[in-house]
Amino acid sequence: MNTVIIHGKVVQPGKMVMVNIKGIENTVAIFTVVDIGTPNKDEEPLFIQVNYRKFSADNLCKYLVKGKELLITGSLKLRYAAGKQIYFIEADEIVLLPLFKAANEGDAN
Repeated sequence: MNTVIIHGKVVQPGKMVMVNIKGIENTVAIFTVVDIGTPNKDEEPLFIQVNYRKFSADNLCKYLVKGKELLITGSLKLRYAAGKQIYFIEADEIVLLPLFKAANEGDAN
């Protein structure tokens, strides 16, 4: 199994989606992050979709606001849509950095 760790920021806020996985309806939090990457490198930023389908996805989604810094651990997955290969991360663990605040509690950064 592959393991991916990304330190990044949310660029597209989280949204909740119901998906059917093996005949069972699951709630999935879907959002996009930009990898902060290695400091002082002249690399193109990596933008990637993240799917989080654990029990806490409903609760987590309100914290996934634009600019929120995260540490994500999961696995890199591939799916095909409209004839294109789409890579995404299926997150196992998400750590909110540096503060744990809801968007309506003030600045989420």
